[in-house]
Order: sequence, then C-alpha cells, then structure tokens
Amino acid sequence: MRPVLLEAVMAHLVSSGELVATGGNLGPADAQVQLTKAQRAARDTLLEQVQSAGLTPPTFKELGELLGQPRDGLQALLALCVDEGLVVAVSEDLHFAPTAIEQGRGVCADVFAEESEVTMSQLREAWGISRKFAVPLCEYYDEMEITVRQGNVRVAGPKLAVELA
Repeated sequence: MRPVLLEAVMAHLVSSGELVATGGNLGPADAQVQLTKAQRAARDTLLEQVQSAGLTPPTFKELGELLGQPRDGLQALLALCVDEGLVVAVSEDLHFAPTAIEQGRGVCADVFAEESEVTMSQLREAWGISRKFAVPLCEYYDEMEITVRQGNVRVAGPKLAVELA
C-alpha cells in the first residue's frame, strides 16, 4: 500500500473512532493499558514527584532510585505517562509536568515582553533554575517554536503566545 493511501486509511479509521491515536501510536479504540497495583503506585509517586518539582524535576536516574524501578520498567512507565499527557519529555533524562512547561512558557512571555533578544542565562535566571535544567528546557522550547535560537541569543518564537498544556 502506498504511504499516502495508508495515511488516508489510518486517518479515516481514527476519525471514525475505530482506532485511537495516542502519542504517535495507533491502537484499537477499546484497548486500555492495565497497570498492576504496584505499577499504579509507582506511576502515582512518579507524577507526584514530577509535579511538585516544578522546573527542577528529578532526573531519570533519580526517579529510578526513588521508585526502585529497573531502567526498562521506568522507561515504560514514563512512556505511558507521556502518551497520556501526564508528563512532557523534554530530554531523555528530564520529564516535566505540563503545568511546569506552561509556567516556563509564561516566564518566557514575560521576559520577551521586556527584551527582544535574550540569552539562555537570562532565561535561566528568570526561571530561577540551574543550567542543568535551563539548557534542556531552552532546547525544548526551541523545538516547540516557543523560542528561536539565533546564535547565542533567543528571540520569541511563533508559538510563544499559544498555551501548550
């Protein structure tokens, strides 16, 4: 089947409700992920940690240690949370709550209301976070067109005023 035809068929199946698209994946509309009690508890703890951390979420390694999860189990749990829109993968190592992503975007909007060009360091200071978190966050906002990198500075991107969450 040609790619264009395949995409049209898939789009029709999604629009008719026979398939659902979740995070770039397709599946039967009636399929649901079933978590064990332990997996639900781990997911709830993960979400609590990420949501309470704001713009300084725990790293992948820190989450693994906190939850006592092996690498593969944590990756699967994070992928599920990303697919469900509960967390945002900013990098392989950092996952933010959607509210934190929106909070950071709001700070960007405030900064760009005052300045037409800003450095990563200026954004880092405005967010009140370390470089460890600011660099991946800036790169994520560049990718999402919230900001646009131009050499050593960033300017407001076309999607700065659009809410992400």
